[in-house]
Amino acid sequence: MTRRAVLASAFALLMAAVFVRLGVWQLHRLHQRRAWNALVATRLRSAPVAFDALPADSAHRHYRLVRLAGTFDYDHEIAIANRTRNGSPGVELLTPLRLEDGDTAVLVDRGWVYSPDAHTVNFALWREPAVAELVGYVDEFPTADQRELERGDTALHAGQRTWPRLDTVLLRRTLPYVLADAYVVAIPDSAAAAHVAGATRSPGAPTPAVPAARAARAIPVRAPETAGDSVRPPVRRTLPTLSDGPHLSYAIQWFFFAGVALTAIFVLARQERRRTREIRERHPELWSEE
Repeated sequence: MTRRAVLASAFALLMAAVFVRLGVWQLHRLHQRRAWNALVATRLRSAPVAFDALPADSAHRHYRLVRLAGTFDYDHEIAIANRTRNGSPGVELLTPLRLEDGDTAVLVDRGWVYSPDAHTVNFALWREPAVAELVGYVDEFPTADQRELERGDTALHAGQRTWPRLDTVLLRRTLPYVLADAYVVAIPDSAAAAHVAGATRSPGAPTPAVPAARAARAIPVRAPETAGDSVRPPVRRTLPTLSDGPHLSYAIQWFFFAGVALTAIFVLARQERRRTREIRERHPELWSEE
């Protein structure tokens, strides 16, 4: 083989090794994701616990079902803009729920409401009874970039009730009480009833029917058009969807690329043998024995 062919084959072999390594890495990521999905599924199937009974470690409380009882503080409610649902624009309502002790509040994601511009919302139309009991799963606050805080980006939405993103630093500054370091995503009453029943009934027992009055409150509704219309709760979020993600398809792609690289080496070797044979046929004197 010529020097060029040797270098090309070595490069293709190196790329094949890299592609195989990337494929193995994606399979490792798939294994990690499946393990995490199994953990989350176990937590979502468990019986709801009181919020103050959660582990202190955030890694052990994420996605756990909790029961909350307290009073909604609608004066400090905020909306997160640009949230879509089934292609419709809207916002997400986040409301502090003051617990029964009165000194601590938990931020509750009450759900999605329709907004034509994905920003403006009439908060009064979506007020549920102030005294509430609900079931939801624990989610962690997004981490804030310290550089953004130093630049004063939080002042862009200070004093407004619709924010482009959840800013826990600014939120804590505006609240007159202590805010828990995690928030709760409220789930539909029907889902809460099914999970509570599923966690307490014996294996193989049928799932009890959800009362119609409770199930009706979980039906997605559009915002009332006038102030005289009845107040309805926001559309609750569903439980997190667990999937394998794109890791398996990515792994197959990397292994395919490795196969292409190895095939290129085979094709190059065949071309070199053909080229050598042609030279022998055209110039047999170069290959004759002395």
